[in-house]
Amino acid sequence: MSKLRYIFFLGLIAGSFTLLLSRLFDLTGIKGAYYEALSDENRSFVRTENAPRGRILDRFGTVLVENESQFFIDTSSGGPRAHPEAVAQVGEEKALQYALSSPSALLYNPRRVYEDNGILFHVLGMIGFLDKNEATLE
Repeated sequence: MSKLRYIFFLGLIAGSFTLLLSRLFDLTGIKGAYYEALSDENRSFVRTENAPRGRILDRFGTVLVENESQFFIDTSSGGPRAHPEAVAQVGEEKALQYALSSPSALLYNPRRVYEDNGILFHVLGMIGFLDKNEATLE
């Protein structure tokens, strides 16, 4: 009886291994070109968008912190990281014109504006001033 169990167990393992190998051959050999074409068309990238934060008011309704919209136009072909000198800040009117004509060249960056010369930076969420390297857009 022990030998019969051994042969059954060995047959079960061999059958499972054969099944896995046949599925592997089917996915790579027979349908490999199909799945390769699917994977080539399925590309994605991560883009970080800086969302504007809300206004902060004191108990009397006076605005302590507000958002200001900054618009930039990227005139380079490699993107703002490749050519930061090709990024120029523009006003809202010109940004609207670019949004209609070439929206991919328009970059948006919300900026926090602190009242009272920023005396409450530490309480209202000021992280720090930007140095020259951090001031470029992503």
